[in-house]
Amino acid sequence: MYEIRPSPGKGLGVFSTRSIKRGECIMTDKAILSHTKDEQQRCWFVALRANFDRLSREDKDEYQALFYDFGLVDERLYPVVRHFMSLYLNTEDDLLLHLELMGFLKIMAIFLTNNAAMGFDAENGQGIFPKYSRLNHSCLPNATWTYNPETERMDVYAHQDIAVDEEITISYVDPITPSSVRMEKCQKGFGFACDCVACEGSEHEIRETRRQRIFDLYSLIESDIEGNLDFDELLQSADENLDRASEYIALLQDEGIVGVELAEGYEFCAFFHAIKGDYDEASSFGEKALENRRACRGYRLADEEGLEEDLEENGEDHEDSHGWWEWLCCFRG
Repeated sequence: MYEIRPSPGKGLGVFSTRSIKRGECIMTDKAILSHTKDEQQRCWFVALRANFDRLSREDKDEYQALFYDFGLVDERLYPVVRHFMSLYLNTEDDLLLHLELMGFLKIMAIFLTNNAAMGFDAENGQGIFPKYSRLNHSCLPNATWTYNPETERMDVYAHQDIAVDEEITISYVDPITPSSVRMEKCQKGFGFACDCVACEGSEHEIRETRRQRIFDLYSLIESDIEGNLDFDELLQSADENLDRASEYIALLQDEGIVGVELAEGYEFCAFFHAIKGDYDEASSFGEKALENRRACRGYRLADEEGLEEDLEENGEDHEDSHGWWEWLCCFRG
């Protein structure tokens, strides 16, 4: 289905070897090295050294072959790491410590450049997935990644049809944020400047204006939903937010952003139609949201046959607006 080969200006990349349909699983990859969330929040490089030393020679070679940027390692850590290495190796030999330090700084840089969050907010930790790490970034990606805690694997799905010999890309950052934000996160977080069609193409200014509007619409809708408004306030804002959500969906489609962001637009519509008591419309948009999420994430998120019944049951208590949102949020993010 795919092969890893040189990508012009990007080192290695992942390319399709046949046509891939929307919703197909492209890749499922197991971490060769990982940290728990607690280890990452504490002295993470201590856990990194211990975990790296436990790898097989083959896994070490695969790890060390990954792209890295030394600039991601905070220079203020150098003396701390050197002291740790002297204790770890039980030596004060300057030459040996220098050599070992440079080798370990590379290991740290590889981790910082390539680690992926295992679950929402890295709840299951962070890991190095060697094949997944070869997927290059685009602010207009054709695939979506998701961590499956049951299999402990990183899965990648095509959220749109992919032609044979096309590069398979994911987004390392939130694609609806302004280009200045995306650029900064790519540079500071991954050590590269994005030059995808959304950032450097001939239509950059048009795309940027459109994405700014997408981001503004999203922020306005989210602020109303997350603002703990009571039912009457949500009902009062429903028509305005439905207009916003409809524009949000249309602009996403115009921009070619058809991953989970599009599902969120359908979820917004389902929520506010439900608030208005339009349960048929809520059901219709809820089904669209679920279908889109499944295309991006692969697994079955809810029973389609019970969707309308669930919506109607939630709608019986008109004051329970948060119940609606909890139902729709159960498969977000």
